[in-house]
Amino acid sequence: MNQRQPIPQLGLVLIALFALSILFASANSDALRLAYHPEGDFTRVILAAPGNRTYTATSRGKTLTIRLEPFNAVRQRGLVNTPQVESWSLEPKNGYGVLTLQTRVQLGARNFKLFALPAADGLPTRIVADISGSSSAAPSPSKPASTRAPQKPRLTVVLDPGHGGIDPGGVAYVTEKETALDVALKVRKLLEAAGVTVKMTRTGDYAWQGVGGCDKGCDLDKRADMGSTDRNAFISIHVNAAANPNAQGVMTFLFGKSPDPETLAQAERENGGGSTGKVLTAQASGIARSLLNDQLGRLNATFSRRLANGIQNNVIAQTKAVNQGVKQAEFWVISKPRIPSVLVEMGFATHPEEGVRLGTSAYRQRIAAGIARGTLAFLGL
Repeated sequence: MNQRQPIPQLGLVLIALFALSILFASANSDALRLAYHPEGDFTRVILAAPGNRTYTATSRGKTLTIRLEPFNAVRQRGLVNTPQVESWSLEPKNGYGVLTLQTRVQLGARNFKLFALPAADGLPTRIVADISGSSSAAPSPSKPASTRAPQKPRLTVVLDPGHGGIDPGGVAYVTEKETALDVALKVRKLLEAAGVTVKMTRTGDYAWQGVGGCDKGCDLDKRADMGSTDRNAFISIHVNAAANPNAQGVMTFLFGKSPDPETLAQAERENGGGSTGKVLTAQASGIARSLLNDQLGRLNATFSRRLANGIQNNVIAQTKAVNQGVKQAEFWVISKPRIPSVLVEMGFATHPEEGVRLGTSAYRQRIAAGIARGTLAFLGL
């Protein structure tokens, strides 16, 4: 297969966040990213191509070569531990670059797709190669590889209604565990209607906490573990509470270092309260510090903030509630996922007006619509 074509100027397309499940093969990952996707058993290779570029792709046997011009890059190479790709190298030439992939499979029309994604949302144009199959399969290398984009992947969102079972969460004009579950189920219905697969950490009044010796930390771990890299977003849904009855409004959090004592105290409450909350929050604080030197963690935080902004803005538009903005805090449940993850505090159960509104189905539906719209916009739907 030998083909040469300009990168198409396509309309706005879904940006599947494959960068968040990447197997980084070198310290410099600005130009090249590789990710294995177990749900489809394929390896996706992404080559950044900012500006106007022309590419030539050639496959022969188990070698794929992509020439991109004009292109400037430093020399890089590495091993890749996926079922389809064994190693790669990116070599600078005289005004162009050459990416060479050594694969574990014979490349052919049935297991190899090559296409381009246009620049969008601050990301440059990207050349994408999807390689599927196993080393036991041997498609004929004489057939030309298809350059058609693969079918849009099935997107998956994890919804986490906070608390449950023996843990009611905040209790005032509403009970947090009941309100969070009702809103999450409403969000699920809206997302599924848009074609998104939804996984729930709970669908009833139960939790892992209190079952088989599982404590609060164990419960939060099991919820967080559902934010695996084969999924696209993790959204934890909660109701706020405060000693000050005048406190009200919606806020959305991404994981990070708490900027003030009040937010830190809020994280301790959501992390179980008491000594458990202090221990988990301290551990989460350590994770937050380490992410400052973690390239993948910083990238995930960027996408998490984009998701948080979308949800916050849409919930405010739907409810006209007080806008408390997007913040960051050491919430344990969103400290572990390596996908965009946020925690929504959809109002104060302790406020005499907002708490009453949270008890009505119509208001909860508006909150759910805001969360769903923000999520769908983030996913490009």
